[in-house]
Amino acid sequence: MVDKYSVPCCIVVDKSPMLVRLLLIACDSLRCTSCDFKVSIFRDFAWDPSTNYLFLRNNMPDFEKVRSKLKVKRGWCAYGCQCHAMSVNVFMEMKKASHVKWVCAGH
Repeated sequence: MVDKYSVPCCIVVDKSPMLVRLLLIACDSLRCTSCDFKVSIFRDFAWDPSTNYLFLRNNMPDFEKVRSKLKVKRGWCAYGCQCHAMSVNVFMEMKKASHVKWVCAGH
């Protein structure tokens, strides 16, 4: 079995074959260095393009409050803090997501 602590932190959607799924583990301990909030993950959702900073600041991380800007999208994950939102449907290393200031807060 792969030790998840030795894998670099990444954002990933868990929809790959079993072997690859063991190797690509999404970090569930992301924290934003801009707003100092934990990054929330909403599986099978994507952010509406109209989602903006003010909406996130006033409503994150309460799912019931942000639900109006989340669209059901099988195979996607909506990540968000109080200042940034991002939807992904493929493996992405954190260093490639340069527009967000998210870091691993530790496991």
